[in-house]
Amino acid sequence: MKLLATPDFGATGFIMLCLGAVWLVVMALTLLGMWRGVQLLRSDGRERKQRGMVYLLASVVIPPSCWLGPSQLFRLVHGTYPVGGDARDKIHVGMTREEVISVLGAPHQTSQQEKREDWYYWCDACDLFWIGVEFRADGRVHGTYGN
Repeated sequence: MKLLATPDFGATGFIMLCLGAVWLVVMALTLLGMWRGVQLLRSDGRERKQRGMVYLLASVVIPPSCWLGPSQLFRLVHGTYPVGGDARDKIHVGMTREEVISVLGAPHQTSQQEKREDWYYWCDACDLFWIGVEFRADGRVHGTYGN
């Protein structure tokens, strides 16, 4: 398992592998549900046909829910969608708070210290990637950071 411990791969890569494995399981169960649903629809008996329709309906509804669900849940929790991977490129030193809000929207999280304020934006719905925008006392961007 040395591959998973290298700095090039990291914890985020491992999490992405786990998410990929979950996706494969969902797709396999979807195909299995469709296959079983079609089998039941072709059989005799009203109850078996109804069960086949339930299998097919679940097989059609569950994958899009897994795809759309995280971003919708993120929006419910934070009020906005994730900002995307190119958000850091849109922020420049010297921008005002209002300019940052016009580009990225309201921050998902904030932190205030003595002479600075940090705004945090999530880049994806799984909260794996984020950027921080650091403001100094004058209210202008001093820099960005994150993963």
